[in-house]
Amino acid sequence: MNEFVPLLNNAIETLSGDYLKEIDDVKKAQYSATTIVLIHIVTNKLAGFPILEGGRVSKDEMAKLYGISERSFHDALNSVLNADWKQSKRMDTEMADAFKKAGQYFSAIGNMRAVSLLGDIQTDVLVSKKPPAI
Repeated sequence: MNEFVPLLNNAIETLSGDYLKEIDDVKKAQYSATTIVLIHIVTNKLAGFPILEGGRVSKDEMAKLYGISERSFHDALNSVLNADWKQSKRMDTEMADAFKKAGQYFSAIGNMRAVSLLGDIQTDVLVSKKPPAI
């Protein structure tokens, strides 16, 4: 029995490490909260649905739908709809990357109207540093 416990502990550590690595890999493969918000905004705009502000769906419900925390969803939504984020090289790069990945998503599904609308939003938010005219 005494020989079994160290082997069991070693097996648990190995499995835990593999599991944590798998979770980390999944997180790296997911879109950022800002990319998710951009896809949500563009999709809803093209479908004729209200953008979250004034809509009936709460930020909490949107966070549940997309599997991200309510705070992450709120911060990303605020960053896009109000062109409001802490200006830094890192944040500017993250915002540009979010627009790039959202554009790649819409291109991959062949929705050029979405790519065009996303480009308009990007010009407002990243170039003009103002809330998007949507």
